[in-house]
Amino acid sequence: MILDSVIAICLSYFISTLTMIYAQHLSQGMEEPSVDLKSAGIILFLIGITGKTMNLEIVKLHFDRVWRGASLSPWLLSCCILAGLLVPSLPVFILSSLLLQMPSVFHCLTSPRLKRKKPKKRRRNPTKTLTLNPSPKPPPPNLAPQVSGREEAEEPLEEEVEVGFKLKPSVSSRPLAVQPLGNLFLLDPCANARNSGLGALRVLSDELLLDILGLLCSRDLAVLSAVSHSFYVFAGHEPLWRNLVVEELKGDFLFDGSWKSTYVSGIAPRSAPSHAAAITIRNFYSDYLFQSWLCANLEMKPEWLERDNIERRRGMSVEEFVESFEEPNRPVLLEGCLESWPAMDKWTREHLAKVCGDVKFAAGPVEMTLERYFCYADSAREERPLYLFDPNFAKKVPEMGSDYEVPVYFREDLFSVLGEERPDYRWVIIGPAGSGSSFHVDPNSTSAWNAVIKGTKKWVMFPPEIVPPGVHPSPDGAEVACPVSIMEWFMNFYGACKNWKRRPIECICRTGEVVFVPNGWWHLVINLEDSVAITQNYVSRRNLLNVLDFLERPNASELVSGTKDRVNLYEKFRNAINAAFPGTIDQLRQKAREKITQKKKLTFWESVTDANAGGFKFSF
Repeated sequence: MILDSVIAICLSYFISTLTMIYAQHLSQGMEEPSVDLKSAGIILFLIGITGKTMNLEIVKLHFDRVWRGASLSPWLLSCCILAGLLVPSLPVFILSSLLLQMPSVFHCLTSPRLKRKKPKKRRRNPTKTLTLNPSPKPPPPNLAPQVSGREEAEEPLEEEVEVGFKLKPSVSSRPLAVQPLGNLFLLDPCANARNSGLGALRVLSDELLLDILGLLCSRDLAVLSAVSHSFYVFAGHEPLWRNLVVEELKGDFLFDGSWKSTYVSGIAPRSAPSHAAAITIRNFYSDYLFQSWLCANLEMKPEWLERDNIERRRGMSVEEFVESFEEPNRPVLLEGCLESWPAMDKWTREHLAKVCGDVKFAAGPVEMTLERYFCYADSAREERPLYLFDPNFAKKVPEMGSDYEVPVYFREDLFSVLGEERPDYRWVIIGPAGSGSSFHVDPNSTSAWNAVIKGTKKWVMFPPEIVPPGVHPSPDGAEVACPVSIMEWFMNFYGACKNWKRRPIECICRTGEVVFVPNGWWHLVINLEDSVAITQNYVSRRNLLNVLDFLERPNASELVSGTKDRVNLYEKFRNAINAAFPGTIDQLRQKAREKITQKKKLTFWESVTDANAGGFKFSF
């Protein structure tokens, strides 16, 4: 049971007991009543016990029906409330009676927030996609994930059910019908097909069981899937087959709708059946598997997109940018910076696939051609899509490097003094809707800019001193633990920021716009539609000391990224700066000390001593 319910029930009985004991204490010494109430008390007790049993059975019946779209008849509701009134523990059963009219409350507590408002009849048409255009459109029909353990009626139903989340229009049907564990509440736990099909392994958590299955080869997974319905579900988990495709086929595959089908067609293309029918499995409950499917098929909620509190600027001078944003380390969205880029008109899918040809680009753990990646992006629906993020695109395809230029605000890049030895600093970014980058801080303490050539991106940014909710960096900053997917973070942690005094900076960056990301800022980015972008990290004079301090850290070999020589990067960079710009580092350190001195009020002792020499200071 939920802990809150246990506490409420226990407190109710405890208070009732104390009340009866206190009433007996007050009645001591009083005359006995002339009427014997023993028989009436026994009758009322039996009625109360019967009402209590009836109450719980009706609650169970109602919840079993409501998730299939049925409603509770008024006379049953009246009987339930009347039965609750006859039970001594009145608050508990009135609460359970009220829950009959509030299934969304119960469902929010026991399943992944699939809120349903008034139970209505459902129809099976897919929902419309969430668009950013404010034009009116008809209300979307429902395609809520099936959460009932019983089979549905096959005839189409008329009205829709309003749900808390919208599913993507391309969501596939779920023959396996994995349901959240909350749907097993008030049902017989033995009804869960998961446990009966796993045998002695049922004591393992779903996550641990999948980790073990991840050690098996494809043949073993195929054999294991024939053991039972439960192993059929677990052995068919898509991330397992994605890992096999990545390890064995690398980037030489054509995505075939699912990773399992892709693996089979890639290993034995001639003998591969064309999408064999899946086995229909019912009464399988697993929060872990259900959330993975849910995060892969959910649309972004409107309230996740409505906040846009970043400062937007157009036609700003470089001096104003430095003074207002780069110097104080504040993010800004710049408009009108990319109008002269040839890439804005040229970089269509067809053009990129033609220009790049057989050149392979880094997409997560594999390298693949753009033609194959676009094929994958069109049909893949998974929790963490492959994200094309290549640092060497300009070397591989020089034409791509000449189709854009660095905006005027970011042209001072002191890392350029290292020439070919500089760390990775620019990337082409291509990804489908739902892909993106989870919370991170840009490498080597650099600042960055991100320009959207095609598509739309949602940004969430936190200042360096505020760690985002659900994100747990290690003390040395070398590792960051965060939710499995971006959608999972929005579902479970985005709402926690609403009551913070310092809320995150958020925006939607559209085609032709540029976001400036100051050094040290945590940021998350998710593509709202198929997107193409360019991003670069850079070091200016305003950020030079931060980068040098970062590279000089004792654990720099673990923190520095984008270069093979992590240990000697600090010495190389400092020497190159001193050779190209003599005295610059000393001047910047002097200015930094002066700023600190201005902010800090000197004590009498500090005013008469030389902080550098350690002795007294005399001036006339």
